[in-house]
Amino acid sequence: MNYRSLYLLLISVLPLLCSFDFQDDTLKDNSKRERKSKLIHHGKWYFFANNAKECLDDKNKIQEALEWIDHSLDIEINHLNLEIKGDYYVKIGDLQEAIIHYQKAILFDKEEYDEEKDKKRVQKKLTRIRNRLK
Repeated sequence: MNYRSLYLLLISVLPLLCSFDFQDDTLKDNSKRERKSKLIHHGKWYFFANNAKECLDDKNKIQEALEWIDHSLDIEINHLNLEIKGDYYVKIGDLQEAIIHYQKAILFDKEEYDEEKDKKRVQKKLTRIRNRLK
């Protein structure tokens, strides 16, 4: 097993290991437990999406960025990782594919996130690309 595979495995398991609560929570309400569960799940896909975003800043790591974001999308599809996939396509010059991913990000159900802020950010990116295509 190479170091990269071992690293990916460790990162996938780490949020689960950190999620153990040693206090007796039998008296706590279920909504708090559900929120905690969502945060743990959020950590898995977000870790890979964030690494993809960081790789996009280094032109020598563009292929690595694609691997990270695809792994994030395998875990959960949401507006943030769809946006990063659009950013990837902008970096490689495939503006049509970037538009498709930005549009998917805008239309995605964003009940857990700051919808207006995220939506405006992606709309600005979409507008810039469309202006470049004119």
